[in-house]
Amino acid sequence: MFLSRAAEQRPAASAPVPRVTALALANTARGEARGMAPLGDVVSLALAEGESAAIPVRVPRGVDECAVFIAQGGLGVIEVDLFVTKGAPPALEIVAQDADRGPIAVIGGRGACLSVPGAAPPAVELHAQVRRGAGVVLVQGFRGPRPAPPPGAAPPGATPPDTAPPSAARRAPPR
Repeated sequence: MFLSRAAEQRPAASAPVPRVTALALANTARGEARGMAPLGDVVSLALAEGESAAIPVRVPRGVDECAVFIAQGGLGVIEVDLFVTKGAPPALEIVAQDADRGPIAVIGGRGACLSVPGAAPPAVELHAQVRRGAGVVLVQGFRGPRPAPPPGAAPPGATPPDTAPPSAARRAPPR
């Protein structure tokens, strides 16, 4: 649905930042972007159902730094989606998108943050789209060091150890 309407996207109206929605965004960021610094100011958008707005963003390059993007829907927003894209219609390509439903959308949260290997792609944009409902959507990016894996976690791509019980052939015979 998003890609089919991307060429029709018009600039979204900016809106005053509702205090309650700003507090909700800050609380969401505490869990999703722990220890990261804001990437610019909060963007406040007034979106109707089906509308989306594009915001130019910078995604960190390399493996040491990454970004998290959060959209917090205000009163009346039932479903909000986030997409990071590169290129322009009709060759617009989705680089990342949120997978959850509801009035909060997150890309790269809880340590699964987003970065781009090598050079950053051209024309990277963050799109906030209200799928259901209408109202104010607050959007903010966060940047910081890539979190270390939890203690005892296998390195990326590692195969978990064999946890099957030892076979009868390897057991010592009973006495």
